[in-house]
Amino acid sequence: GRGVVEGCGRSVAAWRPNEFLGEVVEALKAEGGLQDTGEALDLGCGSGRDAVYLKGMLPGWKVLGVDNHSYALDRSVGRGSPVLSFLLGGFLGVGERTASEVLCRRARALGERYSMPIETRCLDLRADNVLHNFRVDFIHGSRFLARNLFDVIRDSALKEGGYFVWSTFLDGENNRAPPYKPGRKLQRGELRRIFGESNGFTVLRDEEGIMVTRGEPVPASFFAARKNVQKSLF
Repeated sequence: GRGVVEGCGRSVAAWRPNEFLGEVVEALKAEGGLQDTGEALDLGCGSGRDAVYLKGMLPGWKVLGVDNHSYALDRSVGRGSPVLSFLLGGFLGVGERTASEVLCRRARALGERYSMPIETRCLDLRADNVLHNFRVDFIHGSRFLARNLFDVIRDSALKEGGYFVWSTFLDGENNRAPPYKPGRKLQRGELRRIFGESNGFTVLRDEEGIMVTRGEPVPASFFAARKNVQKSLF
């Protein structure tokens, strides 16, 4: 299993990327696996530490961060640069469109405060078609799970030759800290079933370890895969 413990407390470390993402990106760069230009999508970007890291490591890329909390985006824009975009994606239900529009206006106001052009869209990350217009080279998520996104990521949102990197909580017995709901935790082997060899991917990392939340260790999954380039018949 993976011996790394990833916490989420307030510390200098909060300005760094999650360790698994750092390991994967640095290994890919060392191998020449990342092109000079491309587009990366950080889903559930939170305060933006991973998105800012990706932009720093991939300066020629466009990095797009998506989150549903305006306070997280407030922290994000203070860390980024004019070439970083942060989208406000709301987990909204029926009748919550007004609240969504308010959050989008807040995000735009945050961008003006920091003299940064922020692209804002009101996205329901539970909607089946939310990523249908995306075609990107790198998709990342950490401490975040929305299963409805996985099929469209696999089938269309991630380009051939692109990378899927995900780390989040794993279902375990008697977890002592959140998340408690099964819908917010991966099952063992779940990501490999979706993004594995049988679906046209090459698995680069598939490990188990722990993340720390509220001071308690929680089982976690750490997964990275590359979408294979399909050979032309002509």
